[in-house]
Amino acid sequence: MKRIILSLVFVLGGMLAMQAQSKELQTKKQTQTTELQQQKNQNLSTQSNTPIKQAPGTKSLEQQVVVDPVKVPAPVKNFVSEKYKNSSIQKASRNSKGVYQLEVLGSDNVVKTIFVDEKGREMTAPQVLSH
Repeated sequence: MKRIILSLVFVLGGMLAMQAQSKELQTKKQTQTTELQQQKNQNLSTQSNTPIKQAPGTKSLEQQVVVDPVKVPAPVKNFVSEKYKNSSIQKASRNSKGVYQLEVLGSDNVVKTIFVDEKGREMTAPQVLSH
């Protein structure tokens, strides 16, 4: 009888230890996930007003500012959804004249660079420079 009771004590003690370890691991995972999310949010917030560097040998009249694709105006989003079905805006930047340079990932997994003004009208590169 003593052996049975002693065996039960060991089994219950082992189960409690395993449960405590499980909770500790779960807490660690939640902490790591929270830290990663905070870093990601911080990177997005510092990135939102970061000027894009000009490639050597190219001409530009305007400095581009990175814009969060979620914060692109509705007319621009509408243009992209109508003209490029099943596509998504991957990167966006805007110049001081309100022209957006968008990198759009199409349903064929090809990224296209397009220019759209804030009213949702597509523009070509020469129009962007003269706009």
